[in-house]
Amino acid sequence: MCCYEIYILITIIDYIFLKMIFFKLIIKYYNKIINMKFVLCSIIYWTIFDEIIRSNFQTNDIVLKTILCLINTITNITLLLIRFFIDIDTITLTYYLAVGFYIYDLNLKNINLKNINLYTIHHILTIIGLYYMFDSNDNVYIQLGFLYAEISNIFLYIVYIYENLYIFETHFTYICLLIFEFLLYSLFRCVFPIIIINKIENFIPKTIAFTIYIASIIWTIGMAKKLYITIISTY
Repeated sequence: MCCYEIYILITIIDYIFLKMIFFKLIIKYYNKIINMKFVLCSIIYWTIFDEIIRSNFQTNDIVLKTILCLINTITNITLLLIRFFIDIDTITLTYYLAVGFYIYDLNLKNINLKNINLYTIHHILTIIGLYYMFDSNDNVYIQLGFLYAEISNIFLYIVYIYENLYIFETHFTYICLLIFEFLLYSLFRCVFPIIIINKIENFIPKTIAFTIYIASIIWTIGMAKKLYITIISTY
């Protein structure tokens, strides 16, 4: 990626952060902890990472984006597991890498107040919610909830890559992937989070968690229907 591309990226980021109302409100409310230079470095990091992937994998754009999402998920899971099992503080690094990725993933050139969709809302809610990983009362629950969410995403991305690459030729393999996707997602999005949501005290992260929880239930139902239709149509 050349210096001109980096300049364009920084210009886009500057436009979003300094001119869009909701981002200005977010920064004004959270600027005591968030270091925007670190966020910018994270966005540039993911931009360069994306360029590396695109230069080494000759495939369609959807698969390339999904590979980047999978790498982000694995990175977050690894850092959070280190936090919980080795007791090394990786939360700051996790936060900036995750926030930088979500901002980069929003397709910055096309975001404005007129075309906000559910995908955009999900990312913005996640960015706000992740801030509370630093909160003294709810930080452990937010960290654990984020770990659950990322674990649930693993087979989501693997299935998506498969569907766009047709790596496997057998329907059996595809059905197995759909089963793993459904089980992992339903457990880590609909079952385990119930306890966490009940223990969160702060209104904002609790509301965000509950909103994402409801959306996850709806998504899980869609997964179940997809799995059922695939099995019926195959056998």
